[in-house]
Amino acid sequence: DLRILDKRGFLALLTAHRLSSPGQPFPLGNVLRLRKNTEAQLQFFRYAAEADPLVLDFASSGSSLLGPVPGLPGAEDAAAIGGPNHAWACHAFVATLLELAEVEDYGTVRGMFDAPLAEAPEALFLSICLAD
Repeated sequence: DLRILDKRGFLALLTAHRLSSPGQPFPLGNVLRLRKNTEAQLQFFRYAAEADPLVLDFASSGSSLLGPVPGLPGAEDAAAIGGPNHAWACHAFVATLLELAEVEDYGTVRGMFDAPLAEAPEALFLSICLAD
């Protein structure tokens, strides 16, 4: 089974894809649903949520993202909604995290919510509300 033990492993996976498929973005949409190897998926998500947008951007996932909500902080800057790489504005990412919390490790998922609670609480709240 695949294991992503640290950030270096995460970046190695993305680099292998970039070298094997030049010019193609990482197929993020393929991991935005519950997979068989939920442990590796959760490990991947831990690093994906914090990834530099030049390395991995959820806007390229093909999944719908939150749009600006007039009156909420950040509505004037649509490019920044959900954090720099838009992870917390991605409906499928948050929905899959909630599923992983049920079947894999609630504590890890709960810990992942600390950063967006501080930086993008509105995006996180709306994404959780919109999750299936």
